[in-house]
Amino acid sequence: MGVEKVSRRSRGTVIETRRGTKALEASFSAWERGEEPFNVGRCKCIGETKKAIRVEGKFRDGSLDSMWCPKSVLHKKSRVRKEGDEGAWVVKAWWGEKNL
Repeated sequence: MGVEKVSRRSRGTVIETRRGTKALEASFSAWERGEEPFNVGRCKCIGETKKAIRVEGKFRDGSLDSMWCPKSVLHKKSRVRKEGDEGAWVVKAWWGEKNL
């Protein structure tokens, strides 16, 4: 079964065979979207462990609150990375949309 045509679509790669059947191959586009920045806002890091930081700021309903954030989800644009840092807290989109 040979491949006749390969075309890119937003949800993956469509592969058409000689028999006319189509197979949808998983694409990394959804994964790449999760790597986009999610700007939470101005926050301050008030605690730190080896794998996480505790961030204090106004999020969710707008009241002052704090929460733990894994260091692995911090986006490279984040200014808040270790205890004492203050500024823009930017996380990966998939985590921000799920937890904030």
